[in-house]
Amino acid sequence: MNVSAHRAFSLLKELAYERVSCSEAEKQAAQRLLTEAQATGAEAHIEEFTVKCGKVHHAKLVVTKPYVKEYEVTGYERAASTPAEGVELPFYYAENLLPVHMEQVKGKAVMINGRLRRADYEKLQKAGAAAILTFSGSTIDRLSETDCDIRKLRETMTDPFGDAIALNLRAADAAEIVRRGAKEMHIELTAENYDGTSQNVCAVIEGTEKPEEIISFGAHYDSVYFSTGVYDNMSGSVIIMELLRYFAEHKPART
Repeated sequence: MNVSAHRAFSLLKELAYERVSCSEAEKQAAQRLLTEAQATGAEAHIEEFTVKCGKVHHAKLVVTKPYVKEYEVTGYERAASTPAEGVELPFYYAENLLPVHMEQVKGKAVMINGRLRRADYEKLQKAGAAAILTFSGSTIDRLSETDCDIRKLRETMTDPFGDAIALNLRAADAAEIVRRGAKEMHIELTAENYDGTSQNVCAVIEGTEKPEEIISFGAHYDSVYFSTGVYDNMSGSVIIMELLRYFAEHKPART
């Protein structure tokens, strides 16, 4: 059997929907990929595994001094919750997270540039930041054409450095907060942490000459919020499906 770009593209279009990790949509996609894999004649199965998940029920940010304005925000999944009445915090913009900035963040709601990386999280937690603010997009984005990203605190951050209150907002709003000289803000966040179940779709073709030597191919088939994940990375999954079809018929030397 030859590989087929047309067949791969057809499957890609079929699975072009939001498939967030541990969701029913992701499970549906896994079953579809399993059916496709089994149709090649290869031994294929589902392997379930646990994923640290979170759900945000409520997130709110209001600048209270020197002006009053509420901004749309999303809470980080697996972030810490505030008390029900929220918290009142001084605001600080830590532009580059340099040591001079770290000396100013204790007890404050701290906004940083770019994505929240593990090293940044460690610095902020050790310096005593009371809340972490990030932003996404650019200042020239049209409001009607953008979403306020939903992000997640991975256990690689929280396990060694503890939980944190964390919110994400749009770049244009972040720029306005800094430009207008925000000094204090009110933050509310109600989040729930739980263990979810995801699944790997696995297929094995035994090698004919050196079966003890294994070559593995992998791609993820889940997507992020607001995305069909076609480029990242269902395209990889459907390409691997074509490789599976090929090697199911043309047995490889190695497993």
